[in-house]
Amino acid sequence: MTVEITRTAKIKIELDIDLALRTISEWNRACNYISQVCFDNPSAAHNKVKIQELVYEDVRNKFNLSSQVTISAIRQVTAKYQSAKCGKSKIFCHEMAAAMPKATRGDC
Repeated sequence: MTVEITRTAKIKIELDIDLALRTISEWNRACNYISQVCFDNPSAAHNKVKIQELVYEDVRNKFNLSSQVTISAIRQVTAKYQSAKCGKSKIFCHEMAAAMPKATRGDC
């Protein structure tokens, strides 16, 4: 016979809203920058390792993002390009457009 014990704990998370909003804003700017690099390098756009080699240091320096957030932005953008390459659906095209620089967005 097994006994299951459940514990509930109340925790308080202190979050600096201004810092969180700045991080989100920088993450969006970094995604636009990465997307522009993908757009300019179509042979590498679908390969997150190649894109990481091209943009990692620049993104860390230009946008003051942590390593984890930088890798997350690279994976997010390359995943959108991979989805568009596979032609999964019109919805993915619109999602990709959201991660692309405004100047490079086409009609999806």
